[in-house]
Amino acid sequence: VAHHLFWNLTNFKSPRPPIFGHVFLLVRHPLKVVTSWRGTQFKFSAFKFKPYYVATLQDVDQDTFFTALPGEFRALEWWISFTIGATKLAECWMRAEDISAELFMNLCVRAELPECDQKNFSRIISEDAGYNSHKKPGDAGVTWDILESMATTSLHRDILVKARKLCRLYHYDDC
Repeated sequence: VAHHLFWNLTNFKSPRPPIFGHVFLLVRHPLKVVTSWRGTQFKFSAFKFKPYYVATLQDVDQDTFFTALPGEFRALEWWISFTIGATKLAECWMRAEDISAELFMNLCVRAELPECDQKNFSRIISEDAGYNSHKKPGDAGVTWDILESMATTSLHRDILVKARKLCRLYHYDDC
């Protein structure tokens, strides 16, 4: 489910969004999410969601507080919130880096979509392999070391700890 639709369809209280028969979660590495944010400067506060970590703080205007975070930490906080919420709804998850034609075929069949055997999943995957349309030209990408050096408050450090923990939960090695 695309993130912009996902937040508008559910508040995570129901076991599944009512209009979908199946929910599959495609997890992306959090550093790639931050790299994409750097390319787009997307305003994550435009979405109606409760940031996972910021929502635990008392006596704070959450939207103002979230918006005041440096963009890299807003992107991480969004990734944490979306991934935790989506995990609760998804019947299965997979990492974006593990996508294959066989996996797409299995998802197509599991989702009960028509004509799965007539789709050329290999071609689709090879056309987009390793491509990040949101990556800013010339940006080498973000590393944990870069983010650690930017973490000037305990909140920033806490967001990094939570992101790295969730990153490991999804079997990424470089967390």
